[in-house]
Amino acid sequence: MFFYLASVSKQFTATAILLLLQEGKIGLDDKIIQYLPELPPLCEGISFRNLLNHTSGIPDYYEFAELHDGFTNEDVLNALATIDSLEFQPGDRYKYSNSGYVLLSILVNRISGESFANFLKENAFKKAGVKHTTVFDELAGPLENRSIGYGQDSTITDYRFRTTGGGGIFSNAEDLYKWHLALTSHKILKSEIQQLAYEPTILYNDSTVYYGFGWNIDPVNPYHVFHGGDLEGFRTFFDRYLDQKIIIILLSNNSSDKLPEMSDEIYKILKVEAWAPKADS
Repeated sequence: MFFYLASVSKQFTATAILLLLQEGKIGLDDKIIQYLPELPPLCEGISFRNLLNHTSGIPDYYEFAELHDGFTNEDVLNALATIDSLEFQPGDRYKYSNSGYVLLSILVNRISGESFANFLKENAFKKAGVKHTTVFDELAGPLENRSIGYGQDSTITDYRFRTTGGGGIFSNAEDLYKWHLALTSHKILKSEIQQLAYEPTILYNDSTVYYGFGWNIDPVNPYHVFHGGDLEGFRTFFDRYLDQKIIIILLSNNSSDKLPEMSDEIYKILKVEAWAPKADS
């Protein structure tokens, strides 16, 4: 059974960007405007790093775009091309933004010359032995054995878009476990490159934000990383203790808001002291 991952998808997008970094095709502080000339000049100071750690100042398209069934990355880019201001200057603040991760997906396509879906398949999924994970873009066909999203009142509240980067991936627990193993054994990224994803963000005022590249980071235990997802009827939570090789994968299609709490209770059973701010999913 396939579940929509929602924002748990962001770790895959971050991995794709780090693969481009590993291949020497980009630098984290390179400016994105050279690849995305559609964006207005006010985006000239935005780097790959700013998109990865949500410090770009680009508004979240969910807050202003006219969403519709089948909404695509091109629709997001067209919406962002019309913005007349950033919410703050890049690097000054942190604000979770799905727009940044959609742009990262577009950047993977433009820099690699491959679709985002094919780039992940050939450069990451195959190395991880992941066979049942799908990037659900505008070219993807119908998925067999796909779960349907339901609201808490049991009415159908299903996923209806075709954007990628910020979300857009369907998977299951077995594949996510294989993905975890591939990350920890460095089958995809070298150790020093992978570690970049788990490093907190330092803002220009020297304050620390405990979000890396596609992962939230526990301020108390830097080996504890996690991310949640929340869209339509789907809720997901991917919780990892890297030093103890313990992971919890929770996938729901019934709009349950209790997944982070469930993860904490499971850790208590395993006698692991779990603490994490449950936000920005």
